[in-house]
Amino acid sequence: MERRELAEEEEDELDAMWEEHTADLATKRTVDGKKKKAKKGKRKLKVGEVAHDSEDEWEALKKKREERKGLNDIVHAPPTFTKTPREIFKVKNGAGAKVANIPNSAGSLSKREQLGEERQKMIDAYRQMMAAKKA
Repeated sequence: MERRELAEEEEDELDAMWEEHTADLATKRTVDGKKKKAKKGKRKLKVGEVAHDSEDEWEALKKKREERKGLNDIVHAPPTFTKTPREIFKVKNGAGAKVANIPNSAGSLSKREQLGEERQKMIDAYRQMMAAKKA
């Protein structure tokens, strides 16, 4: 009887020791019962809680309100750009397709180029016809 009680006490002490040493390791159990390390990170703030490391909310709100520009404000000078705007579609050495106003659904790039050329021919013919009518 005493041996069993002593063995149980030793087991309890060992379990407590293991719990103390492994308490800082976050673990989760998966569906199949295996242990999985849990992610440690910031928890989401609940309603009414304020993050301690963030700046004062009222100061942030004041900054936001000061930055907002009115709809009918008078402009005294044009805007100044800190860096030059870059070209979105840069064409090198005259490369590029002339597919203005031809939708992508029309097909491949070469087909769209052909359609664009035909469209331009039709527009030119129409303009010539209208110019002849006026004259």
